[in-house]
Amino acid sequence: MKLFAGRKQRKQLEDKVLELTQDLSKEKEKKDRLRNMLFQRSKRLAVSETKKLNEGIAKTFEQPKVYAKDGAAMDSTPACTPMDDRGSYGLINDQQLGYFYNHGFMGYTACATIGQHWFASKACTIKGKVAVGAGYKLSINGETDENAEAKIKEIRKWERRHKVKRNLVQAEKFKEVFGVRHILFRVDGHDPELPLNFDSVKKGQYRGFSQPDPQWVYPILEGESLTQPASIDFYTPDYFLIAGQRYHKSWVVMIIGDEVADVMKPFYRYGGISLTQKLWQRVYSAERCADEAPELLATMRMIVEKTDVAAAILDEESFIEGQEFNARMRTNFSTRIINREDDVTQIQTTLAGVSELTMDQYQIASAIAEAPITIMMSDTPKGFAATGENELKQFYETCSWVQDELSEILDKHYELLERSLFGTAVGIEHEWCELGQMTEKEAAEIREIDSRTALNYVTGMVVSGEEIRDKLSNDPESGYNLATRIEGDAEERALDELIKGVEDEL
Repeated sequence: MKLFAGRKQRKQLEDKVLELTQDLSKEKEKKDRLRNMLFQRSKRLAVSETKKLNEGIAKTFEQPKVYAKDGAAMDSTPACTPMDDRGSYGLINDQQLGYFYNHGFMGYTACATIGQHWFASKACTIKGKVAVGAGYKLSINGETDENAEAKIKEIRKWERRHKVKRNLVQAEKFKEVFGVRHILFRVDGHDPELPLNFDSVKKGQYRGFSQPDPQWVYPILEGESLTQPASIDFYTPDYFLIAGQRYHKSWVVMIIGDEVADVMKPFYRYGGISLTQKLWQRVYSAERCADEAPELLATMRMIVEKTDVAAAILDEESFIEGQEFNARMRTNFSTRIINREDDVTQIQTTLAGVSELTMDQYQIASAIAEAPITIMMSDTPKGFAATGENELKQFYETCSWVQDELSEILDKHYELLERSLFGTAVGIEHEWCELGQMTEKEAAEIREIDSRTALNYVTGMVVSGEEIRDKLSNDPESGYNLATRIEGDAEERALDELIKGVEDEL
């Protein structure tokens, strides 16, 4: 009896568990239905609101209709329509304007994603590498040559340890990727919310500069920079919020891409237009052309065989079997077997112009990047007597602008570094080296021309040979060291003058 009671109780418990499981399943289904209903209702509401918003936008940008007085066709009406009361000339329809909206600010994540592509990455990096790769000379005001040389060596050592040149290239690269780059200078023992005071920097306090990506930087505008369009600092951030810490603008150097109008600056976080935004569609088109070229090569031959389509439909199995047999028997290096009555034609797609079309797309992308195609593609100039000299000259002019932009970073960097290294301001100055260094042959040709010019001046008694020697001795690139000879000549001249003076007195 006890065993029977235990089985009965167990059966009741199992029935109860089953009932609860069914109830839970019903509740879950009910909950899912409610969630689905809410989702569908939200979706319909969102679609409705979006439709209303689009209708409002379309109404705002609606073009005024133009009709000719005598009912002439639209293409005979004036090209321009009068300005309407909304200030729009009505020259751009929604589809055309939408194209330009698609080339607006895309967000920093999209910019970073496009910046990974090899061509976009090279386009964003190449100007910074060329500008910084030329190097810069350092000098210290008011110091003797030995003291200045020792301090410059110490500065160079500090910069190599902190990878300053690499950081400068990185700053230029990500300015092009994001349209803005924030250079944040780090000094120990100072409140970054207060304006940066260079004279308060003590020895060993300067730690270099960091570069947070723009998604971590929140510009803060106050006072006239936000409310007075006539202000010089209008729409220039007064502070930057980074990870909960406010930094005064004097601690940050902003380098930005192409400027945008004031009305667009809040959308760009007060930065500029990135190169990735301008470049993405051209790079996509160029890569599509390059990718489809090998596919076109693999499918350039198409076989057309005349057959009885009705008979093939009636006996599909035999038709497919015959086609499979032909496929097995034929390759690009063998002969196709056909019946005597078959009519087979091969159609071949021409590949003429494919490479030119592909390179044209890369050429457009290179033009947007302001870099010669020969540099971007590591290629030699094409065409009759083409040297690429003019393109390189324009490219170096662009890189010189990059050097000027990076000088703002270096100026503040050296003001902090000289106090941190030497405990006081010593007047460190930098001068960028010239871009596009001459080859040895070009330098030799210029020296030959200079020598002929100097010879003509000496022969014409415009200057003396001593002046020419002075010029050569002061030129570190002349290849001659005439200091000893000039000193000897000077002693001889002094002795001759002394003897001549004594003879005159006698």
